[in-house]
Amino acid sequence: MSPDARRAVVALGFGTIGFFLAWSGLHNAGSRYEDLLLIIAYWIAPWLAVVFCDQFLRHQNPDEIERLLFNKKYANWAGPVAMAVGMGISIWLFSNQTEYVGPVPRNVGSVGDLTFEVGFVLAAMIYLTWRITANRGNTGRLP
Repeated sequence: MSPDARRAVVALGFGTIGFFLAWSGLHNAGSRYEDLLLIIAYWIAPWLAVVFCDQFLRHQNPDEIERLLFNKKYANWAGPVAMAVGMGISIWLFSNQTEYVGPVPRNVGSVGDLTFEVGFVLAAMIYLTWRITANRGNTGRLP
């Protein structure tokens, strides 16, 4: 079988599997899609906070970003920790979707889903605090 024929068989097979999987979820497609978008927002907000804060802290020396990008020994644990804590606390307390409702929206119904906002602010505060505190002993320069 030629590579083009194998590619066509694989595309047809996975297309068929995807069709039946999508068809099985059609009874509640709108709600499921909304839940998917909320889940994407739950991790994107803390990630964006870390990226924006890092860019803000390094804006004076853009060459440093490129130098660190290829440095395999450099480890910035502030980013993953801030993102994980921001995600965990914001999802636990403020999530409001069909599968899970956090304590805040459950008890204060008018609040709604604030996971994106809380995750962003919390991750930004953790990351900035960690990096600024770590830089005090490093002559004000980011490693």
